[in-house]
Amino acid sequence: MKRFAAVSIIIALVVVGEVLYGAHVRAASAAQATQYVLAQVSEGPVRKTVSATGTLQPWPAVDVKSKAGGTVNVLAVDAGSVEEGAGAGAH
Repeated sequence: MKRFAAVSIIIALVVVGEVLYGAHVRAASAAQATQYVLAQVSEGPVRKTVSATGTLQPWPAVDVKSKAGGTVNVLAVDAGSVEEGAGAGAH
């Protein structure tokens, strides 16, 4: 019985050692695989172009509601016009 316990402990120690060694090797190889590329900082526009065909459909439908009350006296844009910038069209 003592011999069985001793053999079981030795096997358990070997298994634990293998697990720890494997974790160490994986961590070392991951650290070697990490490479960084340095570049000069510059300022400029960021652009991304996407091409697709088909019909554009909205993904989520959102109800837009306002808690403000009152009457709209003037709507200073034409239907279908595009306004750019914060406060564009505001008078």
